[in-house]
Amino acid sequence: MSRLFFLPTRTALIGLCAVVAVLFATLVRTAPTTPAAEGLPAEQRVRAERAARALWGRDVPVTGVERATGAGAGAGEPETVVVTSDQGYTEFSWPGLKPLRGIRDAEASQEKNTPTSPTGPVGPDDQQRRAEEFMWANFPWADRARVTSWALGDSGRRVFSWRRTVESVLMPMRLDVVLDRSGAVASFAAVDEPDPRLPPVEVGEERAVAAAAAARPGVRPGRPTLLAVQIGGAWRAAWSFPAAATEPNTLPGASPAAAAEPNASPGAAADPDRSSGTVPRTLVDASTASVLTWTDAP
Repeated sequence: MSRLFFLPTRTALIGLCAVVAVLFATLVRTAPTTPAAEGLPAEQRVRAERAARALWGRDVPVTGVERATGAGAGAGEPETVVVTSDQGYTEFSWPGLKPLRGIRDAEASQEKNTPTSPTGPVGPDDQQRRAEEFMWANFPWADRARVTSWALGDSGRRVFSWRRTVESVLMPMRLDVVLDRSGAVASFAAVDEPDPRLPPVEVGEERAVAAAAAARPGVRPGRPTLLAVQIGGAWRAAWSFPAAATEPNTLPGASPAAAAEPNASPGAAADPDRSSGTVPRTLVDASTASVLTWTDAP
């Protein structure tokens, strides 16, 4: 069976609104687990620390820098670098040091007079302005996408999510930024992926629903999302169905379209190599109506 591959390995940030809302709302402070981790030479460590401080501010108290190596890397070649602090972590690509994801609890720095320090609650308009400033400063490529936002319950936090569609197909690029009630960036997840060339979409939603239902008898498909996936090295458009026994799009804390998005599992990490479980899904090729693969929760 082909491996479901929504985004490039290790930089894959699968999952849109629901997983971002649940994952980042918890503000887990532990760095990503990796197959192997080792320290960096002093010069490379300094580069990584500078990248983290350029992202979060000069006050970031760096406590560790490690490079992660694994099956996806060449001989001795690191895949990512993780910079940790007592407030969270930031993961960068290596050696390019492109920020991939990060979490920081700015409330731990109340005494610091920095742009990321809390200054009291701000409204949604100020949060949006600060999210857009963070985007332009660090991820200007996301400007080609449309941004949506929603509140995380009554926590005062707000998610800003940049997504791009081309001819109704959700592209693999994505950026999610969570701001806390003070307007400080609490977390982000980013994938700078160019729009892939896709075969024509020949299969409509109704036909895809029939194919998904036939592939999993007794399981009623939920509302699908048409998105670009990469399987076996080739990009294609596919209908992604959450298998739902009840009405779709009912995940708590999700935006209206959240539950239709790929691998939107509560508490799951947004990387296929690190996920702790996924919502059962069926993928139907949008060109041939063939069922590509699905992933079941353990």
